[in-house]
Amino acid sequence: MPITIEVLRAPGDRHGGEINEPLIGESRAAAIARGQAELDTSAQQTIATTLELIHPGLDLTLGALIRASDPTQGATWTGRIVGIQHDGSAGAVPTTITVERPVSQD
Repeated sequence: MPITIEVLRAPGDRHGGEINEPLIGESRAAAIARGQAELDTSAQQTIATTLELIHPGLDLTLGALIRASDPTQGATWTGRIVGIQHDGSAGAVPTTITVERPVSQD
């Protein structure tokens, strides 16, 4: 009998939709891991922010977490890298990253 995963977001008032993953089969551990992965990526509403870096001194790996500081507002936030683009046409070779961060974070 297949395992059903029900995902509820935030305080449990926003249904996350059904997950159909045939490869899970009847493995409880696989079902729990799949549910945790879904919650990690979808538990909170996120916004995408693009940052242009001239000399990136950080781990530019998809999925890596970064901490950014906004000097104009004095706010610091944490986000996950979801996109990386290198521009070889400019002399400085800037790198643009797209970072998703929770909406509720300052």
